Amino acid sequence: MKKKSLTILFFFLFFYILASSGHFYSADEVISYRVTMSILENAKIDVKPDGDWSYGVGKLGNDNKFYSKYGIGYSLAAIPFCLIGKAVSNLYPQEKKEPISQFFFAMLSPFVTALICFVIFLFAVNLGYSHEVSLSASLMYGFCTIAFPYAKFSNNVQLASFLLLLSVYFVNYCKAFPSRAFLGIFLSGLFFSFGMITRPEIIILFPFLAFYAVLLLRRPVFNIKRAALFFLPIVLSIVFLGLYNYVRFGSFFSTGYADDERFFLPSVKNICGLLFSSGKSMFLYSPPFVLLFAAYFSFYKKHKSEAIVFSLMFLVLLFFVSGWHQWQGGYAWGPRLLIPIFPLLSIIICEFLDKAFVSSGQYKWYKASILFFFVTGFFVQIVAIITNSTFFMLAVKNFNVPIDEVSFDPFFSPVLAQIKQFFLLFSSPARITTDFWLANSNFFPANIRIIFFFLCAIVVIILGFKILKSISQEKN
Repeated sequence: MKKKSLTILFFFLFFYILASSGHFYSADEVISYRVTMSILENAKIDVKPDGDWSYGVGKLGNDNKFYSKYGIGYSLAAIPFCLIGKAVSNLYPQEKKEPISQFFFAMLSPFVTALICFVIFLFAVNLGYSHEVSLSASLMYGFCTIAFPYAKFSNNVQLASFLLLLSVYFVNYCKAFPSRAFLGIFLSGLFFSFGMITRPEIIILFPFLAFYAVLLLRRPVFNIKRAALFFLPIVLSIVFLGLYNYVRFGSFFSTGYADDERFFLPSVKNICGLLFSSGKSMFLYSPPFVLLFAAYFSFYKKHKSEAIVFSLMFLVLLFFVSGWHQWQGGYAWGPRLLIPIFPLLSIIICEFLDKAFVSSGQYKWYKASILFFFVTGFFVQIVAIITNSTFFMLAVKNFNVPIDEVSFDPFFSPVLAQIKQFFLLFSSPARITTDFWLANSNFFPANIRIIFFFLCAIVVIILGFKILKSISQEKN
């Protein structure tokens, strides 16, 4: 089990590294990188706003220094990657140092996304699903949902996804391994607390995590001492966030967001936009989630606690995001602000996958459905990663097209725009540039890129065959 799990982890990791771009797509990524470098080089959290990128991603503090408005979690998590980047960049000329440092910072997201796929596999196995079903759920999440293109973006939503998934997983881990409940319940609270300093708004999901712990665990597994251990990291992270705000802006409650960046009452229009619009629908950007409608009630019968908690978390986050002034997540690819809940939704789909692998005739149409949504989902992600998906959104932004119009008018659908780019790549390849670091001379010399490509490709192929072989042996 352990060997197979690690094989799955490295399979996804090397694949995502091959598909990554190594550069930044938005100002959010730039300021996270600048904060990390400021911590490493100056032991400070302020940055120099030396370009247009700084507009809208932070503001001046009481000490007249510029601070990021975002949680510090992503910048802290990227420190090991930037340390490696600094060491490698010292081997290259001055003009290469910054791109190489940024490249290694950008490797955090592929690493985190691979870990999410790994934990989805472990979680599904803990729930009693076969390795075949659990692996299929990981593959569907990793290659057929919006997680695939976001593995290229240095955006904190993927890290928040991972930390939320881990916090829920370790509550379930306590039930599966009661003798290790002390460790599991502490890790659950710890990972959730780190999620809070990454994206503070996920605190709204903590009551449901606590409810899951109470619902799933009974004495002596979840006693008063362990409950205190569970809540302690959460309390400490709240104190940390208050101090972090105070150090930057002189107030425990000032996060750095402007006065016009606020919440309104959730609206039906915004909820429909997140679910069904041509520009931001979660089902358009992640087609396999359509299977949730067929899987949920059967999943509920087998795993009532998980079904209740996962659906409550999704609904609360959906209503929360729909009330945000930029519920669309700005000019970003897909429903960015809903991404933290997507790994948990992928686990629900295990129930549909489980029926598909049953040999009886009544479930044969399940296999056809899975094949359809796997192919459709994979195609949507491929068109997003093969060329730079931000070019179209930046173009409509520069032409002052309102974000609501982009979200609801099919003419401005980013998915359709990327599909056109995809086919244009084959019909007129000279006009289109692919978005892979292996094709970018800014990072490493051509010979190093070629060698690394073949090494990674060989590793991915070998690991893929090992996974298929182990699944085949399990079935036999």
